[in-house]
Amino acid sequence: NALTFFGGVPIILRPDNCKTATIKADKYEPELNTATIELAEYYNTVVIPASVRKPRDKNVVENIVGFASRQILAALRNQIFFSVEEMNKEIFARTEKLNSAPFTKKEGSRLQLFQDVEKRTLLKLPLKPFELFERKEAKVAPDYHIRFNDCFYSVNPKYIGEVVNIKASTSEVIIYSK
Repeated sequence: NALTFFGGVPIILRPDNCKTATIKADKYEPELNTATIELAEYYNTVVIPASVRKPRDKNVVENIVGFASRQILAALRNQIFFSVEEMNKEIFARTEKLNSAPFTKKEGSRLQLFQDVEKRTLLKLPLKPFELFERKEAKVAPDYHIRFNDCFYSVNPKYIGEVVNIKASTSEVIIYSK
């Protein structure tokens, strides 16, 4: 959703060294999980996690997240919302106001800086957003079917008794043999 919001893909994505993106944190060659690698390939970008225990990689982002939290979320703490949509609408309105506000120590605003400099460096978005896949293994039954999420799928009979890999998203199920 962030890439859609910005209208493009940065050349480098720099996530934190969270377990959801990184299998093994390493300063020179971090090991990324399959979903992160597929995301990078899908968006034609590179994922380089922030250095382990090195806040210099993240200090600017951490500071702006704290600033935005104080300006947006803290201002909403006493308001009551009756739906997520209503709350999101207010958060987006306050985010737009914050991004349009002029800098205190230099010319322009965050929005102007993004539109004038950063946006033109973004890569194009694909037509549809990236989908996460769930992965499992299953043994092909004698009736040449496998079971996945309480559904049965046919497999070529030559794979009876073999273990196959299943890769599934909300829109497709892919079954393949090693």
